[in-house]
Amino acid sequence: MNAKRVVETLLEMQWTDIKPPRQSYGKEEDTQLAVRSPFTAWNLAVERGEHDPALWAVIKGSAFEGQYRRRFNPAD
Repeated sequence: MNAKRVVETLLEMQWTDIKPPRQSYGKEEDTQLAVRSPFTAWNLAVERGEHDPALWAVIKGSAFEGQYRRRFNPAD
């Protein structure tokens, strides 16, 4: 196998890998786990597609604040 084919095969695998579903414990439990870090809180907010005051409290002041504000427009 030549180098070009190896790279093409690896790129193909990367694009066709199936992401396993995220395990969910329920809305409250997921929120309690997500408030441990701004990244996890941001990720959960994006997955839910809605503003959550508990997640916003963790995200506010972090690197994700601007993105959160643009997407969900929370009232401070």
